[in-house]
Amino acid sequence: MKPRSLVKGTDRYIVGQVESFDQKNEMFKRSTWDPSLLEIAKKYYARFDGRAMPQDREGYTLKEMALVMAGWHIALDFGSGQFIGGEGTEAWEAWPVGRTDTTRVPKGLPSNISGPEEATRLVKRAARLYGASLVGTCILDRRWLYSHSYHTLKKERKPIEIGREYNYAIVMAHEMDYEGIERAPSFIADAAASV
Repeated sequence: MKPRSLVKGTDRYIVGQVESFDQKNEMFKRSTWDPSLLEIAKKYYARFDGRAMPQDREGYTLKEMALVMAGWHIALDFGSGQFIGGEGTEAWEAWPVGRTDTTRVPKGLPSNISGPEEATRLVKRAARLYGASLVGTCILDRRWLYSHSYHTLKKERKPIEIGREYNYAIVMAHEMDYEGIERAPSFIADAAASV
């Protein structure tokens, strides 16, 4: 028998009606369009457009700045989700790159997965192999999905549509480097948050 708290899910913490949140209002995206945040965002992102130079103090040197830029290069230039949403490594649908299609197994191959329990074990194993600190599966609660994605460069938002046939979610947590985060607000903490 399942514990009552698992059956009830997040409802045990919720008071009142919950509606999906528009990604446009998430803090990183909001800082690109909300006039009350533009000046703060300009200062925060100064190092990315060359206005903030390294300093001669620990945590802010050129070495630490290079570490930050490397981490965000991967997150933003390949992932793109931070400012665009749903593209690059964060796209819902994969597509072939060049002549190599690493996105799909050949069509028509029979699956030898015995059922949902084995599929769950395989997904969790793969997630840990690729760096997840924690991984779990759950029933998809659509209240926690963004209602819209927001493209900060084009200033466009689009509804997020996830088909009703998707009933489950895979949830992963990736532990940040404690020593790096402990050095906030230095470049080292920023680098730890980027990967």
